Amino acid sequence: MRQKDRKKEGTFMQIIGLLSILIAFFALVFFSFKGYSLLYVAPLCALFVAICNQLPLLTAFTEIFMGGFSGIVKDLFLIFLSAILMGRLYMDSGAALSIAKFLMNLFGRKSTGKRKQTIAIAICGLTGFALAYGGIDTFCVLFTLFPVVLTVCKEADIPRKYMLGILNIGVATAAVSPGAPLVPNYIPMEILGTSAYA
Repeated sequence: MRQKDRKKEGTFMQIIGLLSILIAFFALVFFSFKGYSLLYVAPLCALFVAICNQLPLLTAFTEIFMGGFSGIVKDLFLIFLSAILMGRLYMDSGAALSIAKFLMNLFGRKSTGKRKQTIAIAICGLTGFALAYGGIDTFCVLFTLFPVVLTVCKEADIPRKYMLGILNIGVATAAVSPGAPLVPNYIPMEILGTSAYA
């Protein structure tokens, strides 16, 4: 009887542990979208998981949380740094904006209405894809591409509420494309032992 009770208790604790991880993950996503800094939201979510899983708090923070965080920083620091510098170069030099304006003038100058909007969306998607596939980190591309999409949407008379989708069309496609020099492509290479083109 005691062994059955221990099994039930062990199963119950596993369910609680899994639920705590899911709740912490959704809380992390929710609060980051609300504009809260991940510098204090992530440790609070980790604290919640450690308490729910009955982990020693000091060990959970110093070995598990900080060990994983420092591992990611160590492995991906140069990729993020080069991507951020390249993104700033595109934004500060005005290269991305001038490319989008040139393409809009080239393809959408004589167009009106729906055709002009379709051309504008295609230009934003292709610009995002080119920037992301060219090696700029996906998050950096979103910030670099924002003024481009804003300008193109104004010119094509597209409401601002569609900007989030337009921003992500090319960037999301590039992030999962074979051979892209981006973090979503590097992580599976390390874990699965595959090439960048898998």
